[in-house]
Amino acid sequence: MNNLKLGILQKETLYLKLGLSVCFLLTLLSLIIIERSPAKGYEISIYSNTPVLVWISLIFGESIGIAVIIYSSFKKIKGNWWIIGFFLIILDNFIFISLAGLRGYIYYAGSDSFFHISEIELINQNGYLTNNNYPVIHILASELSEMALISPPDIARYLPAFLSVIFLNIFIFLLAGELVPDKKVAILASATSSVMLFNNLHVQIYPHFFSTIMFSLFFYIYFKSKRKKSLELILIQLLLLLVFPFSHPSSSLALIFILFALTLAEIAYCKQYNLDLSIRDMSINSILFSLIILIMWVMASRLFDSGINNILGNILQPWQNGQLNVAVEIASNLTFVESLEYFLKMYGDTLVCIFASIMFSSFIIFKFANKIKIDKYVFFLSIMILITIPIEYFFFFGVKIQAIGRLLNLLYALIFAPIALGCLLKDNYTNKGIFFSSLLILFLLIVSILSIYSSPWTYSASWHVTDMDVTGSSWLLNNKNPDLLVDPMALSLFLVPGKYGLIPEHFGYDFHNKSLRDSFSQKCYICITKRCKLINLYPVLVKAKLNLKGGWGFNADDFLKLEEDPSVLKLYSNGEFYSTAIL
Repeated sequence: MNNLKLGILQKETLYLKLGLSVCFLLTLLSLIIIERSPAKGYEISIYSNTPVLVWISLIFGESIGIAVIIYSSFKKIKGNWWIIGFFLIILDNFIFISLAGLRGYIYYAGSDSFFHISEIELINQNGYLTNNNYPVIHILASELSEMALISPPDIARYLPAFLSVIFLNIFIFLLAGELVPDKKVAILASATSSVMLFNNLHVQIYPHFFSTIMFSLFFYIYFKSKRKKSLELILIQLLLLLVFPFSHPSSSLALIFILFALTLAEIAYCKQYNLDLSIRDMSINSILFSLIILIMWVMASRLFDSGINNILGNILQPWQNGQLNVAVEIASNLTFVESLEYFLKMYGDTLVCIFASIMFSSFIIFKFANKIKIDKYVFFLSIMILITIPIEYFFFFGVKIQAIGRLLNLLYALIFAPIALGCLLKDNYTNKGIFFSSLLILFLLIVSILSIYSSPWTYSASWHVTDMDVTGSSWLLNNKNPDLLVDPMALSLFLVPGKYGLIPEHFGYDFHNKSLRDSFSQKCYICITKRCKLINLYPVLVKAKLNLKGGWGFNADDFLKLEEDPSVLKLYSNGEFYSTAIL
């Protein structure tokens, strides 16, 4: 019997070695293919323009990594094979997130990203901070740029991937180990953390996102210092509390709420189970320190003034929120089925993980209320998940410092969701349970992969900015008449400062005008790009009008008529960027 078991274990180990070896070879193959298939111009979707073999190789690698982790956590296999599976997940996630940079995109950015890259460049040039309310991410990127002799745009291509795998894979695994006594949960969390729950924020340098994912590091240090009293850990904790307001004030305020909730949870737990309560176990000092730093930041920046004045009215009258009205307006352009489809494609993984986390937390609270013994730190995990829901409501409806998109894909609960999901999966130790657990995580992973880059799949055009866009914009800015306005059409205002909507839809040709001048007499410049032409070929993009604020309302015939319009002066063309003028 023992020889039979030994033979089975050796066979399983052989399969693990073979499967992982194949996955690493496929990952290497995908990198070679990516290097040999760079982008040659604007791509409206990185998914359809990247060779299919790359997606198959990377997703297959992730699926094997997930399966190895889950299998290792339930079966007694000699060796820490789950670590290799975890490393494979980290490597493939890094490639997914940095794919735009690996394929040679000069920029993959919306307007916010251009601003943050320019802030990094200013620090490099001047050697000091500009008027920046949350400079931590810019300082970090600037220091890395200087030390590694890498330009800020290059840093912007790869830093988001490094931050994601460090904070959302490695530190979530470490945090799970501190919160849950069962090592199996931490191992499972290394698999569930593969799901990229923050969708398109993973690929951007974005202060609010950076401050949010720092929660995994902070709470790892926080709970480790509660278990093991150490001066070094306390100093690191204080340093992080000092940094939070300058990474983003929303996260600093959320952190204060969570620490306060944990203090009350500590008191309630000790009272419920008749345990001694020590003042040292409470977070009063951390709360006070955070509050002082945040107040100092608010007094210096006065950024919250307009939102704080009417907090109560905003919370009680949520329908007056401007961001909500914008979302309703966008939804009104789509049918109910289209709106539902967009929501599920963009936030389906988030919805499943948040729902599972709330169910898990509610079950823990139910056991606590009925005096069924539960681990204190698991109780804290459930409290942190539940308290973030009213915090998000407060930020969105009360202070109005969070847009609707950020409300849905920048939830603080998402930091703790992989751990809660690991807790729910830990009892599925049957072969069927292992299979379906792996399948669930893989499904959520694929949904998240398809939402990290803007594409027609999620009703939005790619944020790809080409070298031709940058070259053409630079030429126009250097040669234009400064007294005339520019309609950037589908370009970012950071590339071409101007005013959207100067040019009428269809260039006015739909009103039987023979020239653009017949319907538009103002002198101005027009930027026509490949992006502008492509986005108008997709009816669903035209209906949704997401991400881009200009360039809508044209078809292929309109652009042909513009080329033949004698009232329009052709100034510059490089194949993808066309500059014209009405003079």
